[in-house]
Order: sequence, then C-alpha cells, then structure tokens
Amino acid sequence: MDQDLKRSGFDPVRYPWSVVRQGTTLGSHEVLYGTAYAQKLIWEHQHPVNCSNASFLLYFHHEAGIGSQLHWLGQALAIAMNLGRVLVISPKDPLMKIYDSSFCPGASGYECWLQNMTSCHVGKDVLQIHGTPAIKGRQPAENFHEQSVPVVFQEMLANCSPIKSKSWFYWWRSQSVTYLTRFNDRTRKALDRFRSDSLYTCDAPIPSPADILSPGHISAHVRQGEKGREARLFPLEVYLKQMEALADNSSELRVLFKEVAESDRNFSYPAGTYSERKIFLSTEDQPTLQKALKLCSADPPWQVTWTKVNRSSNHRDTWMHVQSQEAARQEALIAFMNLELALEADAWVCALSSNWCRLIDELRMTVGMKASKPYLSMSRSGKKRQPCTPEEPQCYLRNL
Repeated sequence: MDQDLKRSGFDPVRYPWSVVRQGTTLGSHEVLYGTAYAQKLIWEHQHPVNCSNASFLLYFHHEAGIGSQLHWLGQALAIAMNLGRVLVISPKDPLMKIYDSSFCPGASGYECWLQNMTSCHVGKDVLQIHGTPAIKGRQPAENFHEQSVPVVFQEMLANCSPIKSKSWFYWWRSQSVTYLTRFNDRTRKALDRFRSDSLYTCDAPIPSPADILSPGHISAHVRQGEKGREARLFPLEVYLKQMEALADNSSELRVLFKEVAESDRNFSYPAGTYSERKIFLSTEDQPTLQKALKLCSADPPWQVTWTKVNRSSNHRDTWMHVQSQEAARQEALIAFMNLELALEADAWVCALSSNWCRLIDELRMTVGMKASKPYLSMSRSGKKRQPCTPEEPQCYLRNL
C-alpha cells in the first residue's frame, strides 16, 4: 500500500496540504512505513458504515499549546481504537482556547480549523476522558498510557516493519497527527489568503508570490521565552551552525547527537542540495527575526524567508495567553501557516524536545513524503531539562 501511495501521492481533498496539492516531490517520495495502511484503518474506524450502532469516546483537552494538544488528541484516538469507540471532542471544553466562533459557527474545538474527525453524531453510549488519555487495566500489560499504540497495528509493526518496538509510539504519533491535522475548506482558503499577504524574503517590499517554497530550503523553528521552563532553548547562532554545515555539503551531520543516538549514522544528500543558502524561519520572537534578517547581507548571504505577523517582544508564549477569539484565530492561522511552510522545506533544524518540532518531524515523514531528508535535532535532554539516561537516550521524544 505504501508503494501505491508513493506513486500516486496523498488525496489532496482529504489531505489538502500545499506539498500534496503541488506534488513537488514526485519521483522522490519517501514515506514512513505503514502510512497508507494506518490512514485507511483510522478513517474506517472514525467513519463506520452504521453510526447508529457506534459507541463513542468524548475527549476533553489538557491546557497546552497546539502541538501538545494535537499529540494528546492522537493518544485519545489510540484509546478509542482500542476500545472500539469513535473519538469525538466536546463542544464545550473550557481548556480549548484556540477557537473562534465567528470563523466557524457551530464547530467544536479543533474542528473549527480541521476536517471533522468523524461523520457520526454522538449517540447514547459515551465514555468521557479528561486530560491525560490513559486507562488502567487489570494487569500491568493491559495498561494504556501515553506511549501505547493501538493493538490493531502491533502485529504489522512487529512482523513486517523495520521500526523498533520502543519507537512504535513515535510511529503512531505520526499517523494520528496525519489523520487529525487536515485543514477544512474554510481554513485552507484562509491560509492561502494569509500566506499571499504575509510571506516575505529578506527585505523585499512586497510579499513573495510563490505557492510553495523552492527546493533546497532549510526550515528552522526557533523557540524562545517561556518555553525555556520546559526544555533547553537555543540561540539562532546554534541553528545557524547546523545550517552552514548543510550548505557546505557536510558529510558529518549525525542523525542524532552521540549522547542520544543508538548508532553513528550520518545524513547523506546530493552535493549542492542546500548550497543556495535558503532558510525558512519560524519564530514567535521578534529579536530573533531581526537577527536572522541580518543574514541577508552576510558574506556569503542567506536568503531568509519569513512571515510578517505579530510577534512577541516580552517572551510570553502567545498560545497560552490568548485573550480573545479574534486573537485565537490569528494564532491558529499563524501556527498552521508556519507548519505548512516547514513541510515545504527539504531539511530541518529544530529541537525535538518541542512538541511543535516533533509535529513537523512526524508530518514530513507522512504527508510531506520526505522521511529520509535531513532533520537535525539539537535536543540532548528531556522536558524540564532532565538529561536522558543511557537506557532511554531519546527520552525527549516521549513527553507530551
């Protein structure tokens, strides 16, 4: 099924991302193993033939940013599949703040921005879960927690896939967010308009007209401010060192730092892939943007693509301090526009301790069809800055 997917691509109606609509990677598709099978089974689970016989799992969100909430929602989907229940979200969730009723009258939660998770309406048989999607079984082996994977996929992963069992949870997160993060028509049109007005390159006086980033872009997502309480933050200079290595055709770029790696593998890519020195920068921090724009006049110069949107100068996490529905709409569109632009790149420099960086990684391996392209993570420790242990070197991937 994955081979068919690589030949024909994703359905642009069901998965209306720019990279899917444009088909820019045709002929060089690399997709995460089992993606076609997983997307088929998730769709069939969430769209049963007879909704009148369906039972439901009603999920209420954690208070968190968009990346974290989508990951928790994906784990709620895992529990729903295990229990044979259709996942739905509450129309009245006090912790769902990224919502604008004027943009999407009558929609619930993330269905304001994304396609409906199910074609069913909630019936009488409803199980509610609030916050952490977890179930305690009679035996420890029956426990279902934030790294658990739906049982329906475990035989395929164990017997057919090259993925190690301790990484199955990351495979599932890729599949769940791929299903959940599908823009509805309203959001798709709003993003197209927003992009045409907001996307700039260096100090150009007018927006960039491109429908998709040109080949060879490196995406860098630079977090600052309040996120430093959760994990280590890095200045732009650290990102730049990695991007310079890509532009210089380095053959010594490790897949992961030795502190968190299980092997000594390095990334390989054709010489000259990134030699045009093109960056797409996403950041909530205005000083970081100003510093990056100085690279346009460096020697040699970088071509810096960025979005002209409101940014913070006080280091507050804007997603966590939304004060109005209008502000929520702005933050949602900014976030999804930056996410889409990141998937259009051909390499990434990010910190995988960040839920947002993981979201980029997970989606570029599925709808992005760029599973083998260089993704340079700077993370060497988990959330709360706790170092990973030798027994669990990639602990930063686990926390939501």
